[in-house]
Amino acid sequence: MKKIVIVTVMLLSVVTCFGQDDKTETKNWDKGVTTSLNFSQIAFSNWAAGGVNSISFNGFVKAFANYNKDKSHWLNNIDLEYGLIRTSDIEYFKKSNDKIYLESKYGYDLAKKWRLTASFNFLSQFTKGYDYTVLDDNGNFKLLSGFMSPGYIQFGVGFDYLPVDYFTISLSPLMSRMTIVTIPELRTKYGNAADQVVRYGLGAQVGFDFNKEIFKNVTLQTSAKAFFDYLDKQGYNPVVNWDLAVVMQINKFMAANIGTSLIWDKNVLVLDTDGDGVYDKSALQFKELLGVGFTFSF
Repeated sequence: MKKIVIVTVMLLSVVTCFGQDDKTETKNWDKGVTTSLNFSQIAFSNWAAGGVNSISFNGFVKAFANYNKDKSHWLNNIDLEYGLIRTSDIEYFKKSNDKIYLESKYGYDLAKKWRLTASFNFLSQFTKGYDYTVLDDNGNFKLLSGFMSPGYIQFGVGFDYLPVDYFTISLSPLMSRMTIVTIPELRTKYGNAADQVVRYGLGAQVGFDFNKEIFKNVTLQTSAKAFFDYLDKQGYNPVVNWDLAVVMQINKFMAANIGTSLIWDKNVLVLDTDGDGVYDKSALQFKELLGVGFTFSF
């Protein structure tokens, strides 16, 4: 319960910070926040076909604060997501979604469609995640992740190509990447040595961003990034992240959305091929989320 309260406070803090009026704000700043809360509940009583009572919550906060003046552009984004589910056969809530993503990018126009950039981004999660089908040696559910386990921090310089206002191609020939795993028993799962809290990478990254209303009240948002590590001795094998979301605005306060996330990272072990309780093989990671609920933008 304490973790749920902490997450709620953090989400509300972000909404307050980005949504409040700023008396020093000028026409060069563009700020906004979108929040959504989806809730579902199923209950059965003497239902012939059977079923399991359940309750679930899923919410997100997406905020941006962008500064544009002459040839200078400073873009900032926050993406926070969290979800919980509970069924009648268990006495606790399980985490169903969890994400912390921060991004800040400064750009300077070199030509009409080209921009020199310096960027920073951070990715992690709020709380611990477990495999509820496996018990560890102490009889507890097997721990899979936690805050800063893993955590990813990237710094880079490069170029953005902007052929149209809703599509951007990013090229970063110099990008540093830190993989942080603070929980010792999870380090080898995420590619670090057993005694290595931080693993450093240095390479190049390419990617794109697309954000456009493709039909009336239907917006498609998708972005993909591929990081190639110059220091990787195992050869050509990029880390790929691809997110896609379709948002359908029903009315001023309600929206439906479907989102997917795809990750390929050979350093992250997700399969236990020999059944010994130790993850020993990487695989393509995929997540899908569908929701209908209250949405507020300001």
